[in-house]
Amino acid sequence: MKNLRKIGLGLVALLLSISLVACGSTKEEQKQEAAKQQEQQLAEKAKKEYAQKISKLESRYKDYTKEKGYMGPEDFGAFREDFNILAKSIKSTNILEHNDDEIDDHLKELKGEVTKLKDDQIIKAKERYGSAKDVYEAVMGSKVHYLLRNVDTNYYGNELRAFSNKRNADEGSVNLEKIDTDAKEAIESIQDYPMDDVKELKNKLEEYKSSFSDEQYNELYLAFLSFSSSLEKQVSALQKLQIYYINDGTDVGDNIEDAQTFYSEAKDKISNFETELEVEIAN
Repeated sequence: MKNLRKIGLGLVALLLSISLVACGSTKEEQKQEAAKQQEQQLAEKAKKEYAQKISKLESRYKDYTKEKGYMGPEDFGAFREDFNILAKSIKSTNILEHNDDEIDDHLKELKGEVTKLKDDQIIKAKERYGSAKDVYEAVMGSKVHYLLRNVDTNYYGNELRAFSNKRNADEGSVNLEKIDTDAKEAIESIQDYPMDDVKELKNKLEEYKSSFSDEQYNELYLAFLSFSSSLEKQVSALQKLQIYYINDGTDVGDNIEDAQTFYSEAKDKISNFETELEVEIAN
């Protein structure tokens, strides 16, 4: 009887153990199923949002081109930004660069790429959409690198350096009227391009402020400010080299030195920013 009792208790314990294991297994399966359903819901939501974004791009493209058959520079600029931010979020190489007759093909390709994304991929894309790295690369990067070349007074294409090179070439024959004309042209060129580019970058930084952390925003803002200061010093140096200028008590050499110092500050901040985010800009 005792043995039978022991066997009976053992069977009960075994059954309880099996029951607990089965119960634990069921709970784990339920968790996995719930997680799978949640992922599917998030993916469906993300797919709808991406479909809407592409649909808006298609509508904008049709609206922009229905009258003239092409987009104007301003329309294309904004369109390209939105297209490329979207493309970068899904890690597509389908990047829009030129305002040509292939834009419709780019849109079709982008739509196809989004359709092929798996659930986990579209969820990650949505989380990445509008990230600091993507916005910088799609909206600001090319202009920043243009400034990194052209604001540098050591760069052969820099207006102040180009003016100085002309003066060195004409050292044997001084033509004050030509000096004045060349200086004015150099000043106008700086004001028309690099200075306008800095202004546009500042506006874009404000427009996409929410994409950047406070630290990232401040680093870019100070970099753009240093670009502005460098260009202002270069203009000041050129004004001193004209026939008529206002003497503010500083030397041309001081202006050039200050211009390069401000440029170096901007360059360092941009370098830190791009290194931190592993930014890649095609030059």
